[in-house]
Amino acid sequence: MDLKYFEEPDNDTRYYLKIDLASAKVIKLGMGNRHELLKQSKAENLTGEQGWHRVLISLGQYNHLRASALVQGDGNE
Repeated sequence: MDLKYFEEPDNDTRYYLKIDLASAKVIKLGMGNRHELLKQSKAENLTGEQGWHRVLISLGQYNHLRASALVQGDGNE
């Protein structure tokens, strides 16, 4: 399921880290509409695809992590 990304974030935009529970490493730094993220989480839980956890972060944290070498990716993967 693809997430819907926006050029201009709005009040429903959420920023997150997706973390692999087995390795405790960041899989993805991303952003998306909160309603789409909820739909995606419910769909993946129904199919039994688990093993990761999404941690919501602030816009400032998101921008800091995008600028750092700690997390690779542009959030639109």
